[in-house]
Amino acid sequence: MGEQVPAGLLGQLVDAFVSKLHLADSQHISNTLWALAKMRQPVPTDQLQLLLDAFASKVQHANPQALKDTLWAVATLGQLVPAGLLQQSMHAFANNAHLVNPQEISNILWAVAKMGQKLPVIQLQQILDAFMNKVQQADPQAIKDTLWAVAVMGEQVPAGLLGQLVDAFVSKLHLADSQHISNTLWALAKMRQPVPTDQLQLLLDAFASKVQHANPQALKDTLWAVATLGQLVPAGLLQQSMHAFANNAHLVNP
Repeated sequence: MGEQVPAGLLGQLVDAFVSKLHLADSQHISNTLWALAKMRQPVPTDQLQLLLDAFASKVQHANPQALKDTLWAVATLGQLVPAGLLQQSMHAFANNAHLVNPQEISNILWAVAKMGQKLPVIQLQQILDAFMNKVQQADPQAIKDTLWAVAVMGEQVPAGLLGQLVDAFVSKLHLADSQHISNTLWALAKMRQPVPTDQLQLLLDAFASKVQHANPQALKDTLWAVATLGQLVPAGLLQQSMHAFANNAHLVNP
């Protein structure tokens, strides 16, 4: 429905739920957090802490979707998951990552990165392997979010795996918008990992075909990424991008 609950009523609803946490299972708590985040309505820190403490006490019974939804919700609300709960959740998720779809994997990686957290390298590799086993089912956003998350964590994707991820993204460029392409290029540049010239050219050609729909940040990120990768932007794309950016320069910060 996409609606919001009036603030006073929301507080009463959350209070009522918190008062019955002893009767709630991990799925109930996860769904409640997801709903609050989906409505983009702030939750008092004390209530959020009670919800997370209750989830932590039942995390061993949580399925991968509940784990993903909980971390996604906290990240979306601009909060942090306590370190102990993050470790428990990611350990449980990594051990069951083969059971979930690629969108759920990319969402939980996005949530961890959004909170400014990192994962142990072995655990991250385990999750990336699970993603790669289903990468053909992944849409461009899931691939982009996965690359973005790894880049924001300050990690790198093993070279062979990176090539497969970029190949998978390139194969779905017809489904990607300018933001997806820009974010993917940004992530590749942020990881300082070389991209084969033919793959980069395909990404830039696709971005050029959608440049009229790109916002100033996407334009800036794309040009920054290509420069950081030590490549040149084709003259036509550079002219198009700078023309579009100049027309919207009043919307961006200095």
